[in-house]
Amino acid sequence: SLGALDFPHLRSFVVRDIERNEDYLSSSWYPLICQIFQTGQIQGITSTPEKTNSFYNSINTLVSNQLRELLERSIDMWCSLFDPEDQDYLPIIKIDIILNEDESTMSKIDFQPSISEFINVLRYVVDKIAHSINGPNRIRIATIQSFLNGDDNIPLDTHLSQTVIDQAYKQLADIAEYYFQEPKQLLNTYEDKYNYLIDGKAQADVEKFNSENHTFDEYTQEFNRYNDIVKQIMLEPTTVEFPLIQTNSEQVKQGLVEAARKHRNTLVEKLVNDYRKECQSICAEYEAIKQRALAKPATTAELNDIIKYIDNAKGEKSLLLTQRIKEVQRQMEYLLEEYLFSEEDIRLNADTLLWPRNIGPVFDTNDE
Repeated sequence: SLGALDFPHLRSFVVRDIERNEDYLSSSWYPLICQIFQTGQIQGITSTPEKTNSFYNSINTLVSNQLRELLERSIDMWCSLFDPEDQDYLPIIKIDIILNEDESTMSKIDFQPSISEFINVLRYVVDKIAHSINGPNRIRIATIQSFLNGDDNIPLDTHLSQTVIDQAYKQLADIAEYYFQEPKQLLNTYEDKYNYLIDGKAQADVEKFNSENHTFDEYTQEFNRYNDIVKQIMLEPTTVEFPLIQTNSEQVKQGLVEAARKHRNTLVEKLVNDYRKECQSICAEYEAIKQRALAKPATTAELNDIIKYIDNAKGEKSLLLTQRIKEVQRQMEYLLEEYLFSEEDIRLNADTLLWPRNIGPVFDTNDE
């Protein structure tokens, strides 16, 4: 067994086999026939050049008919190789299921090679057989007269009728449609389960979610949902073997995983941005407290305002800021597993967490 073949290997095997048979016909079989009739003499019959030429033409016709019959049988054998009712010698051909990300069109899940390309490869073999002996611009077997004269420049007529070729074309197209039924079902399964990731629906859902007011925990639920989608995609079988066709889904799985992670990362970016703004807001409020606490009052009224402000900052406001910092810390612990923070973000995180400790000496200075 040759195992599963991709298209280049299939073409290579076919071409090599055809060339081997061409070599045998042109270098062994036909020279032997020509050798038998080389003298142009038949015992008991007086020959003339006209009779000899007529005799050779009869041989040309006979050989041409035999070669055409051989080519037709070869095409029939090629088509019968894929007979659904006799799969004993059915080859296995590799077909990839891919995520086609053509920039000019919407991404779609597809076969590579496509069904039409698959049919064209099967038809390519028909064309290769049909033109294997004396095709366009090539002569492998010449007329017996040309062969005996040593010039080999007048080809025998081995041309097949277009009807024979068209019948083979249709048969192979029908065969391809038959054998692609189950792979199509697999492809449709991918579309039904994951098309929303690439057709704009998931993107619209993410944009809508980001535009709404959601809690951190609601965001983490969305993260986990996309994580589960990624796991589900990765658990899809990579290789599935059907009659004639072996599908490989590695590329489409990678593409769908990337699409799911892209949507998830859009959510993460929004949450990190909100987290960053919250840290900046907390730091700004502490900085405002610091500036107010260290301010030198010009009047007794200003002094009283500062005292009230600092009392509130030490009490209710400090409690609220502490709660916000605890929530920020909780979010940071989660995001550290999901996001690669920049050095600037890391400094902001540290500044935010250190403010409750750093504000203490400021209050002490104010008390003095």
